[in-house]
Amino acid sequence: MKRAASTGDLNGQKKSKGASDAGKKRQSTSDTAMAETSFPRGGGGSTQTPYESKGSLRKSEGETLFKKESKTPTKTPSSAEKAKSRKGQPLKASTAARTKKKKGDEKMMRRGNDIEDLDGTGSEGMRIPREVKPLRFKNVNEGMLLAGVVKEVREAEALVSLPNNLTGWVEVDHVSDELNELIESTLEDDEADAPALSDYLWPGKLVRCVVLSTATVSGKKSGSHKHVAVSLKPSLCNSGLSLGSVHAGLAVYGAVASVEDHGVKISLGTSEAEAFLPFNNIPEHLKSTMRVGQLVEGVVIGGRLATLTLDEAEMAGAVTKDVEEFSLDALQPGMLVTCGVLKVLPTGLVVRFLSSFIGTIELFHLPSLLNAPTKRDSSGEAFSPITAGYREKQKVIARIIQVDIGAKAVALSMRPHILDRTPPVFVKKGVKVGAIFEKATVVKVDPGIGMVLRLKANEGEEEEGDKKKNDKKKKDKEEEEEEAEEGKPNDDFEGWVHISNVGDGRVEKLEKSYKIGREVRCRISGFSWMDGMVTVTMKESVLEAAVMLYEELSAGDKIKARVIKVDTFGCLVALNQAADSSGVRGLVPSTHLADVTLRNPEKKLTPGKLVSCRVLWVKPGERRLVLTLKKTLVSSPLPIIASYDQIKPGVVAHGYVNKVQHNGIVVSFFGQVAGFVPRSQLDVEGESLEEAYSIGQVVKARVVSYDAENRRLKLSLKSAEEGGAEDEGVGDKAVIAIGEVVTATVTSKTEAELVVKAANGAVGRLAKEHVGDHVGLIGALFEELSAGAEVQVMGLERERGAGGVTRVTMKPSLLRAREQGALPSGSPSSASTSFYVRAVTAYGCFVGFASGLSALAPIHALSSQFVTNPGELFEVGQSVRCVVVSIEHAKFGVSLKPSVCMCPDTAFLDSLLDQERLLARLRAAAEDGGGQSATLLKAGTVLKVEAEEVLDYGPLFALPGGEAGHCPKNQLGGVDVKVGKKYQAVVLAHDGVKDMVTLSVDPALVAHLAAVKGTDKLNKASKLKPSDSVAVIVQAVLEDRVVVTLPDFGHVIALGAAQDYNLRGEAARGRFEVGKRCQAVVLGVRDGQVLVSIGTDLGTTKEVKKSKGEKDDKKGKQARAIAEELDAIGGGLASASEAKPGMEVKGVVVGVLPGYLSLRLGQNVNAHVNVTDVLDEDSDNVPDHSPLTGFKKGQVVTGRVLKGGAVGKKELAKKVEEKKGSKKAEKKKDKGGKGSVNTQPEDHALVNVSLRPSDLALPDGVAPPARPRLETLKVGATLQGFVEEIKGDCLWVRVASGLKGRVQALDASKDLDVVQDLAGSFKVGQGV
Repeated sequence: MKRAASTGDLNGQKKSKGASDAGKKRQSTSDTAMAETSFPRGGGGSTQTPYESKGSLRKSEGETLFKKESKTPTKTPSSAEKAKSRKGQPLKASTAARTKKKKGDEKMMRRGNDIEDLDGTGSEGMRIPREVKPLRFKNVNEGMLLAGVVKEVREAEALVSLPNNLTGWVEVDHVSDELNELIESTLEDDEADAPALSDYLWPGKLVRCVVLSTATVSGKKSGSHKHVAVSLKPSLCNSGLSLGSVHAGLAVYGAVASVEDHGVKISLGTSEAEAFLPFNNIPEHLKSTMRVGQLVEGVVIGGRLATLTLDEAEMAGAVTKDVEEFSLDALQPGMLVTCGVLKVLPTGLVVRFLSSFIGTIELFHLPSLLNAPTKRDSSGEAFSPITAGYREKQKVIARIIQVDIGAKAVALSMRPHILDRTPPVFVKKGVKVGAIFEKATVVKVDPGIGMVLRLKANEGEEEEGDKKKNDKKKKDKEEEEEEAEEGKPNDDFEGWVHISNVGDGRVEKLEKSYKIGREVRCRISGFSWMDGMVTVTMKESVLEAAVMLYEELSAGDKIKARVIKVDTFGCLVALNQAADSSGVRGLVPSTHLADVTLRNPEKKLTPGKLVSCRVLWVKPGERRLVLTLKKTLVSSPLPIIASYDQIKPGVVAHGYVNKVQHNGIVVSFFGQVAGFVPRSQLDVEGESLEEAYSIGQVVKARVVSYDAENRRLKLSLKSAEEGGAEDEGVGDKAVIAIGEVVTATVTSKTEAELVVKAANGAVGRLAKEHVGDHVGLIGALFEELSAGAEVQVMGLERERGAGGVTRVTMKPSLLRAREQGALPSGSPSSASTSFYVRAVTAYGCFVGFASGLSALAPIHALSSQFVTNPGELFEVGQSVRCVVVSIEHAKFGVSLKPSVCMCPDTAFLDSLLDQERLLARLRAAAEDGGGQSATLLKAGTVLKVEAEEVLDYGPLFALPGGEAGHCPKNQLGGVDVKVGKKYQAVVLAHDGVKDMVTLSVDPALVAHLAAVKGTDKLNKASKLKPSDSVAVIVQAVLEDRVVVTLPDFGHVIALGAAQDYNLRGEAARGRFEVGKRCQAVVLGVRDGQVLVSIGTDLGTTKEVKKSKGEKDDKKGKQARAIAEELDAIGGGLASASEAKPGMEVKGVVVGVLPGYLSLRLGQNVNAHVNVTDVLDEDSDNVPDHSPLTGFKKGQVVTGRVLKGGAVGKKELAKKVEEKKGSKKAEKKKDKGGKGSVNTQPEDHALVNVSLRPSDLALPDGVAPPARPRLETLKVGATLQGFVEEIKGDCLWVRVASGLKGRVQALDASKDLDVVQDLAGSFKVGQGV
């Protein structure tokens, strides 16, 4: 099927067979306009692209790029050649016609100088332009295909970001044909709700567009606005798609036609092809969006009916193949192609892709404008040749963003966010419209047009102290220089300022006033998602504006605004001077223009007048803002009621009459808060309420009572002295006082809270998030708590208007703080105090404590790292610790930085263990009704377990008490677990939430803990005191805790916290590494269990450092430890000669090096396990890390001796040299006294051992298969190896013991990013 090109609307297209939908009449229904400034790309001159021709936009059948019927290609004369052929011929026409034709011929001849044939062959009409020109508004043609990103969704239309800062407008009826059918069906059914456009489109969604029409719309006061109407319908975008062009790896675009049992059927908008998307190929976060009419872009992975996947990695890396049936009209925006550079021009690149297509990449769609080298011309002026780093015939990867069939033009982009299908840097960093950058740097100046600026995402980050500021500035500069040298991307991004926004007045000769490298002050006024740039302004008037976003406003805020116009419905005002739709505008209703009714408001409120107003309510998502100009409300000295949370009985505030009824009036406050005033509480006697009160009238109201559950607010207009106590609804009822701890019984339960009742009848509300301190426990505890359960709670905040109900909490951290007298009831002290998160916003977190007080922790005070989204670190209800850092005007700011707030004590672990016991007791009560607390197994317990199942992540065991146990693979200790067999195991931890026991069957650890029972070492460990420093070895890292052993105390088990109140998730658990030896601080001993703090600096865990004397003594200890381990396995081998090929042996790990394990098979027998002899070769499951990371010194392993078994003295000496890091190995013998063991064996032979599971499964005496050798390798053979060394231009890969190979950078990957950054893409030990 071929896509027709047209200069008019799309209803004039010639339909091919099967393209019934492509010829329907399309009409732009949007008459809303938007003023915007497009980015210039390159120099001035004509705005018409050199290869554009209005007369050639209609595509005939003979102009198909690949025409199968044509066996002998013929060269088509160019327009310039036609013009030359007519030169000098007599013209028999009128003077006007001759003049017009002559000018047309001259224009065609000029165009001939701007383009040249592809390799001189013409190539079916595609040309190599002599200059790369960008897409501009006047060059946008109807029928043009463009890539886009949704940037705003409204009720019936959406705005789409297009290339070059253009904006497309799409109406709701141009999303998909399927959505249109749904809308039509709802119109026929009066009870059905029409689909919401926001369910189908959202900001950041990638789409493909076809241009319907363009127009320049003029307004009386707003001036001219550029309007591009587009359609997202697949039936229009895919009109050129044919079945022959669909292949595996092709990115296709369609809409959900129906939802089936196993997936969704995708309509591609053409009868020639359709697709199916299985549920298994849909990411979890997108499954809920799969509804009929939803637009979908996926990658074909095969199948007779094109099967798609939405996997982001697949979609980002799907390179379009060069298939035989590909034609120009089958090209689609979003296709990823490999290109070869044909020409490097100052204005961009000309590239060839898919064999015969020609495309252009303009300057602003090259990877970055910020990394271009700065040079100087003959006059000394600095300039940046952006294309200087490219050369002809260079291979690049680009994505198509524009296809113009009529002009035979294709534009591509190499911008990283477009290639990777990810948001631009400014989106990832949370940069907002209105952000001010004090030190933006000029990097490019286009005379008479505008400038490109370098912006730093972290420039606004608050810094403390001059020294820190200077140090950080110096460090950032050094890091930027290093990243620039290495070609690594940083957090800088480009900003574009048009010459009209450089200053409030006219700027003459931009290039004279602003040189490259100059620092300027600017403010973000908008985003261009497709270009990956922000639009900025340098106007002083905009820089000083107080508000730039609707999100910055809250109900009750007092602000200044400028009058735009007055109409019958009210007054339209602007809060800033932004020219486009990003400006904040608001409406003052006609009833809020003044305290009294104005007969001629236009005389008082003239356009441009600055007025003071107050926000009545704001809905940022809908861009709706309503304000009041009533002087009484704007200047009221009384408290402002702007939300129901601020309501307290007795409060007197100004409001306005919203409704008059026969039995009372409705009074509204700010934030759409409204209450009812009964007739008895009005100052009227016998008069009609309609005569006494008018809509909009300002009144002073007093809060009588508030029912929070039903949102009923009772008010009075009588003075406070006349109001009776009975109005408050409190009376003499018992209440739970703030800070009082009581035992209460659960009386009822909803999805969000529990209602509890104390013995004295006081009622409290316990929110779900206040059930515990630990996220993993809260859900389980809330589920088990039901009517009748007894809990200990503390009064947190009074809800007096709700009949004496108090909000309560049972968070152990707050109860503990109250017990220790550390719970603040007024302004908190500067000490670390327990709080909870009350709200999370884009600019920080509000933390709350007793009496309803709260404090703000701004975004820069949440972490020592740069934070873009506070919601990723904290959630509402989370228990936290914080420190007060500022107090100003009765408001105080706090810090939640873990490095500032963390106190190494047992609070977190105690809370965890206490609530696990409570959960176990509740579960036991639910099962047998007795409430007898279930027993949690103590860490360190040795018991007999039976293997039930062997899984990839470790075997599962059945415990004697019926519990389930799991042993991580790194705790097997070389044991080959068989289902049904019993083993000795030690309990590392018992998870009370999942009721899962973490075990270790490592023979060495089991032997240690079995031997230490009842000894002095166990007794000494239980008598450790807080602050004692001990050495620990990390054994397991679980969700909330770290299990360690104390090697100096017989390897007894101790517990540490894997997380803290303010540090959760992988950021906390990632500090610990299994098998690592660290230094820890004892926090205390609980029920005989030692509790420790590891890595209290919140950085990486600290390794134990030994003095010289300790190192000397360490040798003897290591030797004795090795002897103990060998005795545990029967003493091992007497000599290396006993190790026969195929023999199963046991050994003790004495060294873990990057490329091999060093084993001791006996006191005088050394063994070697190469990194390639640990795992079986599996091409489908190549490990991304070294298989040696799971081993540790002292671990007992089982292996099988390989053929050729021993390495001679020279080879051994080489290994010893590698181990010691010296050129010569010294032969030393330990001449110690009784009990000492030689650390160097007398027998110098080294036994080669394999730990591969397949080798261990062989019968005893059968030697494993021979390993690859250089003389046995064949060209084309596939090998599995492990990265041993990374250099700038190659990788060294170990494929066998004594055999390694080199992989050149160009052979390392097809991905150019990987080739250019081997060190960042690979790591030593990684399997390949």
